[in-house]
Amino acid sequence: MHAGRIVFRRGIICLSAILIIGNSRSEQAGKMPKLTSIAEEDIVDTLFTYGILPSDEICAFWVAINQYLLKNA
Repeated sequence: MHAGRIVFRRGIICLSAILIIGNSRSEQAGKMPKLTSIAEEDIVDTLFTYGILPSDEICAFWVAINQYLLKNA
């Protein structure tokens, strides 16, 4: 997550977070096919929905996830 925070601070737009949040479940699966569990998405979505996870935190989370997936693709 630390790498995600650094990228977020440098001003990279969190397109992945914008695309993933609010899309249907099938579109989410298409965007991140290598995600190991849907439960991770559900947890983050729930935390964000109820205001437990601030928007900048969720953005940093998705940046870190995408960097990991791109590196291991």
